[in-house]
Amino acid sequence: MDLLVAAVVVDHLVVDLLAAVAVAVAAVDHLVVDLLAAEDTVEDIDPSEFINMDISKDGLILVYKSVSFHLDKWCGGDPREQEALFMMKDNLLRIILEQQFQKP
Repeated sequence: MDLLVAAVVVDHLVVDLLAAVAVAVAAVDHLVVDLLAAEDTVEDIDPSEFINMDISKDGLILVYKSVSFHLDKWCGGDPREQEALFMMKDNLLRIILEQQFQKP
């Protein structure tokens, strides 16, 4: 029973951590969208504003589930952040589906 409780606690911690990462990435995505809207050119975006990360397929699915969970439990706030999360969820699903179709 203790192992099950520990697994649930770790699972909730992972979901919370990934949700926080998703919000941070959404904030960066929001910043890029604001910059594009302000300048309408990609050349004006500082390359240091982008973050590249390598992630396993299972990790990607966890991030997708975390973003979905965060949207399902949305308690209000900046509507642009919510829209950024919707876009992130859609893009994550596209990546997951693309990876599934690339399997031999």
